[in-house]
This record gives sequence, structure tokens and C-alpha cells, in this order.
Amino acid sequence: ILGIPVLATATNGAKEIIGDDSKYGILMENSVDGIYKGIKHVLDNPNVYSHYRSLAIERSHYFSPDRILKQIESLL
Repeated sequence: ILGIPVLATATNGAKEIIGDDSKYGILMENSVDGIYKGIKHVLDNPNVYSHYRSLAIERSHYFSPDRILKQIESLL
């Protein structure tokens, strides 16, 4: 929502939000080394930062109140 690239460890919740294929952010191995490599990759590659920044803004629409309310209404 803030337009900041998302880096998260590969857990079920993060996979659902980011996407299993890391479409909207970077999923890292859940270890000190995995986190280090993920952060270093983004810091060393400005184009990766820019790419995931634009996708973060795109993904924010997925969490819009209107969309969520429509899903709730469809359940009722």
C-alpha cells in the first residue's frame, strides 16, 4: 500500500499475499542467510527495487475496502 517493495520469509501467509511465484514481492528462505541474501539482492540491484515498488502499488488494490466488502457481501 505504501509502494515499498515487500520482502518476506516463505510462510503460508506471505505466499498468499505475495504469490507463490513471488510476483508481488520477494519470498526469502526462512533463515538468517536467506534473509541476508534477499535484502542484499534488492540493495545491489536498483532495477529490482523499482520493479517490486511498482508491483507493490499494483497489489495494494487487492486490499481495497470496496473489494473486501464485495467479497463479504457475496458470502452473505
